[in-house]
Amino acid sequence: MEMFAMREFQFSSAASLDVDEKAMQGHNYELRVVVKGTPDERGVILDTRTIERIVNQEIIAKLDKRILNEIIPNPTMERISLWIWKKLKPSMKELCEIRVWENRKKGTSVIYRDSGGTQF
Repeated sequence: MEMFAMREFQFSSAASLDVDEKAMQGHNYELRVVVKGTPDERGVILDTRTIERIVNQEIIAKLDKRILNEIIPNPTMERISLWIWKKLKPSMKELCEIRVWENRKKGTSVIYRDSGGTQF
């Protein structure tokens, strides 16, 4: 029986994009991490405390209250999503999807899903 579990996080960062002629803007990003698998004998796919620890260490600590251009070149939503995927996947084999919102109220987001063989 395959199931999906998710956990959401927030971080605030500033960025300027090449398409915006270098105008710096701040955003309150939201991140959803989705894992899939068969629940173990305890009934969980991946303990949410483990997800929280990995995301806080690999993503939040590196992106929160930072200028994204110093970390991700031309940090579009697509590039932020790919950067996050590359940071999480080695420690979270069950990872199957991430979703990053730049502005949840406006519905602006990007989804990155496991294509079943992605090599970086």
